[in-house]
Amino acid sequence: MADPFHKYGFGRLYSENGELVFEHGTAKSWDSLFSIHFFPILFLIVPFYLILGSPLLLLYLQVLVVGLSAIPLYLIAKNVFKEKYVPVFIVAIYLFFRHLLSGMMYDFHPEMFLPLFLFSSYYFIAVKKKAFTYFLFISLALFVKEDISIYIFFFGIFIFFKLKEKKYGLITSILSLLYLLLTIEVILPHFRALDGVGGQYEFFNRWSNLGGNFLEILWNLLIHPFSVFEGIPVGIILEKFSNIVSPLLLLPFVSAYGLLIFPPLLVAILSKAPQMYSF
Repeated sequence: MADPFHKYGFGRLYSENGELVFEHGTAKSWDSLFSIHFFPILFLIVPFYLILGSPLLLLYLQVLVVGLSAIPLYLIAKNVFKEKYVPVFIVAIYLFFRHLLSGMMYDFHPEMFLPLFLFSSYYFIAVKKKAFTYFLFISLALFVKEDISIYIFFFGIFIFFKLKEKKYGLITSILSLLYLLLTIEVILPHFRALDGVGGQYEFFNRWSNLGGNFLEILWNLLIHPFSVFEGIPVGIILEKFSNIVSPLLLLPFVSAYGLLIFPPLLVAILSKAPQMYSF
């Protein structure tokens, strides 16, 4: 479970009271990956090392998983459009979308599992109406990384209003919120304490302008929804928004589906850490 990748031997930059601060890092690696991120999905990969005991397995699997995610997307499109060529066209756009491919350009990122699980969950709730399979893929999506629960929370709201699946949408949002609290307030601090580091979740400092912990950040977002953008250049907001939607000719916004773009976009924009804008 040791994690040498996220060690801060070279230090790091973070925002504090609107100013960048440099913190000298420790050359020590983390004794547990769960001290820095919660990636339980990685346990599902371990058995495959019996077949190919090489780090290349991660790169092969990453490409395979992204390719497989086109299948549920195709089935969703096929259910919506009568013309046979439209689903194929949509899948082609998806597989050549730069923001998808950039995740495979270097290294291994567990987040690349998310499209397969998210598309599959939507297919089974919107098309097949199979609640068990839906929640199975939702659970797998949550296991990808701790912050995925933020997006699944809004996905549940979307299911509630757009698909009129009120019960399943409500359960999805409540469970994802509870899961978020469990991971960032209990699991990650526990392993950080075992590592001899302060218990607070590592990446809260990227949103220090909104509060010192999850509840403070959530409260400030609720009572000061517009003031949170203070100090963030308008150019950055427009640039990030344009980079995502302009290749798609703004087509996602012909329906309510386009609203799902905003939660992950806001997470990046509201952070004052430079690396959130550069990735």
